[in-house]
Amino acid sequence: MSNFLQYFNIEKMGRFPNGADALLTTRMGVYSKLAAVQQAQGGTVFVISGFGKPKTYVLWEAFTIEDIVKQDDQFVVSGAGRVLLPPAVLSGKDFEKFKSACANFVGFRKIDDQKYTETLQQLADANAKARLAPACEQFCDELVKAFPKMGDAYYYRAHTRQHLGNAAGAKTDYEQAIKLGTNFPDEARAGIAGPPPVSQSGDDQKQTSGKSTGGIAAQVVAKGVFAAKAPTGVSEVAWRGVLQRRGAEDFRQKVLTAYDNKCAVSSADAEAVIEVALIDPEGPNELKNAIPLRADLRTLFDLNLLRVHPKTRKVFLADAVQNGSYARLWARTLRAPASKDAAPDFTTLQKRWNSAK
Repeated sequence: MSNFLQYFNIEKMGRFPNGADALLTTRMGVYSKLAAVQQAQGGTVFVISGFGKPKTYVLWEAFTIEDIVKQDDQFVVSGAGRVLLPPAVLSGKDFEKFKSACANFVGFRKIDDQKYTETLQQLADANAKARLAPACEQFCDELVKAFPKMGDAYYYRAHTRQHLGNAAGAKTDYEQAIKLGTNFPDEARAGIAGPPPVSQSGDDQKQTSGKSTGGIAAQVVAKGVFAAKAPTGVSEVAWRGVLQRRGAEDFRQKVLTAYDNKCAVSSADAEAVIEVALIDPEGPNELKNAIPLRADLRTLFDLNLLRVHPKTRKVFLADAVQNGSYARLWARTLRAPASKDAAPDFTTLQKRWNSAK
């Protein structure tokens, strides 16, 4: 099988190569406009990145091409792989020759004719059974040093520290990530909160069950069903807008139940912000024609700025939102409902996918 190279420009993209799982990501992908990539299935992609001054280059990750999907004027190449733990520094005369031969890493390219490809493969193979270690935290220290104002740098270190057992250090970094702005705010807040509290039972539960939570939130959501009357402090105009967006509440509850009360893309579980997106807007209110989405993602879906591939069930983003805060959702697999009978219909998804081209 062939080998390919993709350079990930952190400064240009404003983020790091991976999603919320940071260095523990096991599925990755890249974009390419080369039509020849359609014949690359089964090949290996080596992702190189660089940061700092002078620039330090690293082999960040390697993955096997499993899916190739055309999106507008480019192809999305994705598959299973691993981030090197930690990413391996690339340097020396042989590397400089390789970089020069690859036009300083411009574009997605085939590298079977490059001797240095063997070095990349050896580094990836040596990492096959690697696990998070203190060296990974040290690597994240370098990311923070190179990008002190990038929230994701602190998020990466927090995620690594959390998995290495440094809860206090992780919490501090999660807080800094949120303060600076991160692509993973929900995950960062969950990291700050730590493990969910143990549910009360017995006498303790009896003592607290009679307490009233009060406030707007309690009035808006009563046992998961939106009240017919506007909550205190909420204008009738705003309330009508909320109800209109949600449509038939009984159907919304049916969809939420099928998906464990979570957004099918972001896994957000705040019921008040989850709406039902119809794959076929003119189709029936049926589970196979519905996807529960966080309100902002529902808007992107309605505008075809967020799309779901009918075969792979992966999320794809339009150019307008690829490089912003939504970039972390790219190539994420749509959450499956508890029952296969409730899963989105392939034909309906295919029709929606084709209509957006």
